[in-house]
Amino acid sequence: MDDNSAADEKRKFLDKWIESKGTASDLASRYPDCACEQATASPKNGLGPVEDTEILRYFYVSRSDGDLKSRKRLQPTPRMFDRAFKGGMSVVRLQHASREEVYHTADELSGYQKSLYGNEFGGILGVADFSALAMRIEYETEQRMCCVLDTPLDNKPSHADVVYNLPDIPREDQPDIRNRIFNSAKIPECYKTVDDVEDVDLKPFLPSKLKAS
Repeated sequence: MDDNSAADEKRKFLDKWIESKGTASDLASRYPDCACEQATASPKNGLGPVEDTEILRYFYVSRSDGDLKSRKRLQPTPRMFDRAFKGGMSVVRLQHASREEVYHTADELSGYQKSLYGNEFGGILGVADFSALAMRIEYETEQRMCCVLDTPLDNKPSHADVVYNLPDIPREDQPDIRNRIFNSAKIPECYKTVDDVEDVDLKPFLPSKLKAS
């Protein structure tokens, strides 16, 4: 199989993985060492492989990421990477995303959180903007950590997923790995509250508990 055919096969697998809501282990078992990163662009609206230099945005939401009821975890913690071991951690490729797409993504996430926890506690607390390379390679050890995949959705062509690169990681081993990714990528330095985000107005998506305070 030539390189183009192999890249097409990876695209087909990724598209099925997205549609079937596949797991991180499904992906890592089928394509070890993040080989699926080189999939061709989706025939519908794909942008092609995510470059190391691209900046990715993660929306930090309440209460999944920060718990306003207990006033804990209002700043990012390594637990934001839980999804990288499950079905993928959703991010936006800022280099390609329009302001409308960023706003639409925030609106969807905020609406989902509010449907679960109500307007008082559900919503968006901030964002973390980091490079794709920071997810892929641990800074100090140069060890491969996560895959960063082009996974466009119908109304979000700049959608991507961060997925841990090895399958079936025991639950007891995950906290240490999360900490390593978090520290290597210097997430606290990448984090901005909703008030500090300048490229799009995210203030409407704050939980009303924070608006009131």
